[in-house]
Amino acid sequence: LFGLTLAINNILNKVLFIAMGTWFNEISDETAGGTIITLLNSLSNMGRFFPRSPAFWLVGYLGPSRAVFALTIAGMIQFPMMSNWMKELRKVDRREWLLISDHDPSEYPNDDIEHSR
Repeated sequence: LFGLTLAINNILNKVLFIAMGTWFNEISDETAGGTIITLLNSLSNMGRFFPRSPAFWLVGYLGPSRAVFALTIAGMIQFPMMSNWMKELRKVDRREWLLISDHDPSEYPNDDIEHSR
């Protein structure tokens, strides 16, 4: 059972990594090259790994079972807030992510956005 759980966790982590990389690539500005993708990935890594230190401290302070309970409650409170925020981010027009706003619309032939000039 532990091996199956570990395998499923590994697969889902890879899927998440690919999805985030795809999204970072979609919203990054071609004028900045890979710099924006690297910045977004670095911020993502900091956001994923930073909470581990307080979580480990909480386990030492409260004990494993109480810490799991407290972190589960915190996650249940945080999930709806983050879910709404992510839905709003998906609605943002691709052009609003660009560093330079006067791009020629022909630079984005696969863009589903109607360009008017």
